[in-house]
Amino acid sequence: MLPASRHVERLYLGHDGTPGLLAALPAGTLVLDCSTIAPASAQRVAHAAAERGLSMLDAPVSGGVAGAQAATLTFIVGGEAAALERALELHPDSAEARVNLGGVLLAEGRHSEAVRQLREALRIEPWRTEVMTNLAWILATCPDARVRDGAAAEALASQAVTLTGRREPGALDALAAAHAEKGRFEEAARLAEEAWQKALQSGLPWADEIRARAGMYRQRRPFREPR
Repeated sequence: MLPASRHVERLYLGHDGTPGLLAALPAGTLVLDCSTIAPASAQRVAHAAAERGLSMLDAPVSGGVAGAQAATLTFIVGGEAAALERALELHPDSAEARVNLGGVLLAEGRHSEAVRQLREALRIEPWRTEVMTNLAWILATCPDARVRDGAAAEALASQAVTLTGRREPGALDALAAAHAEKGRFEEAARLAEEAWQKALQSGLPWADEIRARAGMYRQRRPFREPR
């Protein structure tokens, strides 16, 4: 963990004719850097690492001195799915790593693999309502019919709604989508309207998207994420 972008680039890439650390690492090494630096610098280092057959994860830390003293630091991890999978081999019981990997897999269209990672994250930390909500959303709205599971989505989203005291628009939105997937469109529309109202009250930028989904449910149409 280094203080600034220039320090990270000099360490890994070298400076004034002196080779950097990347040149000394054997191919296949997994590099994890926790410095908080400019995205462009992180991308340059990651590109150079890939050219040398190295895997790299960018994992800046949020929380500062107070977070360190309270043991509440947050690692914000980004990288290729393959690198995240290797990191999981080192810490297989890290729910956060599995959530991060699930997000990357989802972005790559690997829906069933993303579902497996989120299920495992919930096994490790079963109280995480945001993971319940995200998993329910995938199971209710995935464009791949082989992944969709309306009943499981309803169960997960219902639990998230209960645990958040019906205050979280995302949980209500996911439950509405799950009801629509099961053909319970009247309930879906009602819940989507409730989610929309709470999203408006919270000033969330995606409130109008929820209202549009309520309209779909009134037309007896489930919502599907684009492929």
